[in-house]
Amino acid sequence: MSVASSVGKPLIPCADCRKKCTYCGKRFSSRKDVIIHIRIHTGEKPFSCDICQKSFPVKYKLNNHHKAVHLLQKPSFTCHICKKEFGYQQSLKLHHKTVHLKMKEFECEVCLRRFSRQSRMKDHMMRIHTGEHPYSCSVCQKGFNVKHNLLSPSALV
Repeated sequence: MSVASSVGKPLIPCADCRKKCTYCGKRFSSRKDVIIHIRIHTGEKPFSCDICQKSFPVKYKLNNHHKAVHLLQKPSFTCHICKKEFGYQQSLKLHHKTVHLKMKEFECEVCLRRFSRQSRMKDHMMRIHTGEHPYSCSVCQKGFNVKHNLLSPSALV
């Protein structure tokens, strides 16, 4: 097929590309999962509560909201080890992995320290290894790499 004959035809991504996030490159097993994931990047929340108008990126979160907030049916998932309760099964699974199994799946590529959550590893990288100081005093502009180290002179008054 020549270039000229393809003018005006829509570009169609291959099967692999349709299962890959165009924002971050993360791959998924289905196109549906990609579409749901992309909403993290776009902020799209197409499912709205008829009662309070709060919006959600996926329908099951709207259903959970409706049950918990408007019907006062809070789902409860209890840890069989420590008896702590969670509103979502996924939260219970994460708790079990990180607290009881002490799993730390994310490793700092610089110092090899391990973390239970990717967000904590990213914070560690930014604060310890890059020299960045994302928190600054509103008075003197001095930068700090950890939020709790930020103590502005105005707080001493």
